[in-house]
Amino acid sequence: MIIALLLQRIQATNGSTGIAMSAHANEDEPSAKMADIEGAVSELSPAARSAREKCKLDVAKGARPRLEDEEGEYVEASEDRSTSVEGKSKPLGFASKFAGPLEEGAPIDSELARSITYLLSNKLEEKQMTDTAQKYLRPSNCETLLVPKVNPVIWDNLSLSSRNVDVKMQRCQKPLVKGITALIEAFKGRSAPLSEAEQDGIALLCNAVFELNIFRKELIKPELNKRYSHLCKPSVTPTQWLFGDDLQKTVKELDEQQEAVGAIRPQRARFGFHPYRQAKEVCGCWMDSQRLEAFFRGSPSNTEPASASLCQTEQISGYGQTPQQELTRELNSPLTTTNKTQSATDAAVSAETQSELRFVIHPEKSVFTPTQQIKFLGFIIDSVMMRVTLTQAKMIEIKEACQKLLTPGPCVIRSVASTIGKLVASFSGVQYGPLHYRQLEKEKIAALRSHRGHFDRPMTLSNAAKTELLWWIKNVDSSYREISKGPFSCCITTDASGSGWGATNGVAQIGGRWNSLELVRVQHNEINYLEMVAVYHALRALCRTMHNTHVLVRIDNTTAVAYLNTMGGIKSLACNEMAQVIWGWCVSRHIWLTALYLPGSQNEIADKKSREFNDNIEWMLEKQIFAQICLRFVTPNIDLFASRLNAQLSCYVAWQPDPEAEHVNTFTLNWSSEFYYIFPPFSLVGCCLQKIIGQCFKNKGLSAKATNILLSSWRPSTKAQYGGHITKWMQFCSKRDKDPLQTTAGEVVEFLTELSTTVGYSTLNTARAALSSLVTFSDGYTVGSHPLISRFFKGVFQLNPPTPRYSSIWDANILLTHLKTMSPAKNLCLKDLTLKTAMLMAMVSAQRQQTLHLFNIVDMNVDHKKFVFYVNSHLKHTRPSNFGTAVTFRAYPPDRRLCVHTYITEYLKRTKIYRKRRNHFLSVLRNRMAE
Repeated sequence: MIIALLLQRIQATNGSTGIAMSAHANEDEPSAKMADIEGAVSELSPAARSAREKCKLDVAKGARPRLEDEEGEYVEASEDRSTSVEGKSKPLGFASKFAGPLEEGAPIDSELARSITYLLSNKLEEKQMTDTAQKYLRPSNCETLLVPKVNPVIWDNLSLSSRNVDVKMQRCQKPLVKGITALIEAFKGRSAPLSEAEQDGIALLCNAVFELNIFRKELIKPELNKRYSHLCKPSVTPTQWLFGDDLQKTVKELDEQQEAVGAIRPQRARFGFHPYRQAKEVCGCWMDSQRLEAFFRGSPSNTEPASASLCQTEQISGYGQTPQQELTRELNSPLTTTNKTQSATDAAVSAETQSELRFVIHPEKSVFTPTQQIKFLGFIIDSVMMRVTLTQAKMIEIKEACQKLLTPGPCVIRSVASTIGKLVASFSGVQYGPLHYRQLEKEKIAALRSHRGHFDRPMTLSNAAKTELLWWIKNVDSSYREISKGPFSCCITTDASGSGWGATNGVAQIGGRWNSLELVRVQHNEINYLEMVAVYHALRALCRTMHNTHVLVRIDNTTAVAYLNTMGGIKSLACNEMAQVIWGWCVSRHIWLTALYLPGSQNEIADKKSREFNDNIEWMLEKQIFAQICLRFVTPNIDLFASRLNAQLSCYVAWQPDPEAEHVNTFTLNWSSEFYYIFPPFSLVGCCLQKIIGQCFKNKGLSAKATNILLSSWRPSTKAQYGGHITKWMQFCSKRDKDPLQTTAGEVVEFLTELSTTVGYSTLNTARAALSSLVTFSDGYTVGSHPLISRFFKGVFQLNPPTPRYSSIWDANILLTHLKTMSPAKNLCLKDLTLKTAMLMAMVSAQRQQTLHLFNIVDMNVDHKKFVFYVNSHLKHTRPSNFGTAVTFRAYPPDRRLCVHTYITEYLKRTKIYRKRRNHFLSVLRNRMAE
């Protein structure tokens, strides 16, 4: 069609200034033929001219022109003008009356027609094709006039055959694109609009390129993920790349669309064969079953076998069965309904339908009366308890087979294989059966390997294999399998790396390094095993208090998922052992475990916890030193501050969920019930003392509420200051078996005397203040006011008088002179501006660093003359009668270089863009500027 339009255009052009053609030439004269051919091919390629020379030689000899056929052989051209270009003969005589209309246009010049026929029948030389294509360059404003390449992300994942096919398609597409470019080149410089034939020709050529792009996408489509098959739609416009420029954005939009469609479209359950899941998972449903006696048995009314009319070939299905056996299996499935009357009606209709289809129902194996407990394929389905159990006959068969293998002496490999087959076939009615046959399977495989596949050779079972057989004998009678495990109550995501493990349940995020034994597995690159260890740690840490529930575990390792869902395997002994350990822990708590695969790109939290650790909290005493302490005193019962890696005792309490910890958060426990070992992080020493003192208060009969109020009298700074002295006081009382809360003044003097050998008067005074808030005397005195203790401190003052903290006062003028050089405010960098503002505020207000730190812009009043900051937090000098402080900063017009008002104003202006908190002062450190 496209060539026809071009020929129409050429024919119209040739009428005036085109190729010189003779319409009245005598075809019988060789010279006329020679002239015609010369004119028609005057603009042909060298390959075409070569063919022209051969044709001229034949015409000069008076012979018919020779053309090249499909096989490359030259044949003489026929003079029969009734044959069209397409090779179809025109109908002759009365046959023309019955022929359909020919889709042909008006004839063109015969020599031009023969030239086109030749070019369509012969391939151009590769070099000539390349040279011709290079002459025509794509216009700069026609971005899509090219052969698009496959996007690199897709191309790198294509198979070799698909790449080869696409390369061939590109080679076919390139001449079309270059042909369009050549036409555009011919139209350059013309002022007249394109004719209709020219427009049609370009449109058809462009459509051919478009169709080839679509066809190339369809060829690639089978290798794409079905989720992204929409990339092959025509709406995805090709550019220089077949699937568009921004493929990543297109894929993201497709994902969002798929999620939206998935949320709207209901989930359709796929049919899959299962011994009991074909029964409706509705508690209390009614069931009946109709078993076929024979497959397609002919009825008396029709002697033709039904199998001959319905199934002519014996094709094997995916289950290893013929189509007849598959259909029999489907027809033998039980019928279920929630209504007993409806179940009886359905049974009658089903029986009548199968009879009409010439099936013969087995009367003894069928159940026509609706029931809630039905026997099906050797199992009993109970719709009330929602369980599947083995039949009594199957239980007896399994027990006899296991007992036969336990007889003294060797057994035959075939008997072991037969028993294993019976055990595996019963898994649909024995929930934890897969946990108790792997050793038998491994020993059977080893025996077959040693005997070169002979099943009738003897083998000896190990004690582990015999233990599995004993489990079946003991538990097969009481075993069952739940039809539905119900929705999961907990979802855990885990991950493992070469450094450690991590897990999260959406609330807590835990992780840790591997211990010494697990690091050996890391060195042997046993990542599958470590992934399962991570699951085990996560279950024990996050599900320690769970029972009778369903837990979902999401893992980015397919091997771990497979071993957990199948309760083990025989390929990897380590993974099988860990699967046994995990399921043993779950069975003891009646937890059902389901594992799902999670792509690693979506497992960010667990992956982060498996690689990033806070080693600053993993402090511990040397093992030898701790052992010496236990030998000298008494071995404690529990370690209150430990983790899996630094626990000194087997029983310990962790600060976060831990796989092996007895408890979590030691401050929630009663410390008086055990002899405990305390080695807390340094930041928790004050809290530990508060906990010990609070426990002493409770032992005195005070309520928990009263104890909390008493302990709240200490501020955090006071706890830190008094903590060391109270610890030493507790140790002093422990050595003498004294009550640390109620003692005598003499005991306190002895303690202070022992302490005075290493500290001065000021530190002793702090110790006295600490004991005053804790110790009470029976005579009503406190530690600070008791006459004996007061006299003791007078003696210490005389023997070791305190020295002043500062021996001289520094000159403030030096600082003020330096601050004047740091001006004007707008030219200072932010760090210098911060330092000068803080120094001016400290010198004007004479407030402590604590007060300056508590200034915030919320509790601040501003006008053109002053700033007023209100401090409503606890300060060092805050008392019940003196709570709340207002600090005023007034302008100082005489010298703007020292005006605190000016610098506060500039500081607030410069730090406005960084503020995300209410604090007045911001840190000048780089990593805090964005907070």
